[in-house]
Amino acid sequence: MKTALSQRSLVVASIYTLLALLWITFSDQLLALFIRDPGQLTYFQTIKGWFFVGVTALILYYTLRKAERTAAEASAPELSTAFRSSLRRRVVRLVILTTVPLIVLTIYNSAQQRQRDRANAKEQVMRFAHLVAARQERIINSIHETLFTLAKLPAVHQADARACNGLFADLLSFSLRHAAIGAALPDGTVFACAPAGAVTNNLSRRPWFRQTLEREDFSVADFTSADPNYELVCAQPVYDAGDNLHAVVFATVDSQWLSRFATELRLPADAVVTLVNHHGIITGRSIDAPIYVGRKVPFGHELTGRTSGLFNSRDIDGVNRIQAFLPAIQATVIVGFPATLVTLEANRALFRNLLIIALVALIAIGVAAGMAELSIFRHLREL
Repeated sequence: MKTALSQRSLVVASIYTLLALLWITFSDQLLALFIRDPGQLTYFQTIKGWFFVGVTALILYYTLRKAERTAAEASAPELSTAFRSSLRRRVVRLVILTTVPLIVLTIYNSAQQRQRDRANAKEQVMRFAHLVAARQERIINSIHETLFTLAKLPAVHQADARACNGLFADLLSFSLRHAAIGAALPDGTVFACAPAGAVTNNLSRRPWFRQTLEREDFSVADFTSADPNYELVCAQPVYDAGDNLHAVVFATVDSQWLSRFATELRLPADAVVTLVNHHGIITGRSIDAPIYVGRKVPFGHELTGRTSGLFNSRDIDGVNRIQAFLPAIQATVIVGFPATLVTLEANRALFRNLLIIALVALIAIGVAAGMAELSIFRHLREL
């Protein structure tokens, strides 16, 4: 008799578990067919979970009613301590049995949510990387237009230091793109610069200056050879009507543009934008630039042989981030989101839902035990 009951309980539990797993799998797939928005999908998955709780609660109720009727038909001598303990254990097992599929459903939904959050984060970091690269290109193009215009002015052609210094200072007063603007003779002698002393008196040995003379056209180069700020420098040769070189006008890109633009983008906390040159050296950073500019990134191997892509890596500040990178002018743009922040909300929701399930299970066990004591055992004692 006892063996038959145990086998029957095992069969019922197995059928229930199988049906619960099928419900979890196919109901999620059905929802995904009709709902595309991640927020709405999570909401309806929660509703679906509570529907499952309601159905299993009804099953528990009718099971207890059946146990009550069965026990009421038993004779008083059969109301032994073993019977009472066995019934209570079965009630507890039934509550746990109805809770396990819900826990599995909650963990499964949380895993799905984390996957969606990671996919969304990867899309966002790549989108932000494109925005940063586009902003840098616009800044360089704007500086090119400014230098091209300056190269046409008589004061520059005549190397009029006083007029050029005043003009360059006025340009800096209302432009956030330039850190410095200057002009030099073909031999590298600087005859005008704003702010004063921003560059050395002679640029003939600077690689970017020689590159401009060799190209005979606008050029953008790294200023790393002699400048600790690792700024970009743009240069434009100045020719007269007879194609004779008179001077070179130049402007360095303000290194603070990156942090200002990152603020405009409203990046998440601890998200960072980094510019890296072809040597893997950091030339710009939206956070703590003075600390990290000039240092080599620890994930240089991720950039080797690739023009763009995504990867997970520990950054130079020790934070593990989801990173996206794209080519830019004289640099690679890298945008990183903290990996823990990406899944933080899903992890919090999982903890909260598991805590609720545990509390509901404890309450259900208490209520079921009380119902058994008041309804079943009380009637039996009256027999």
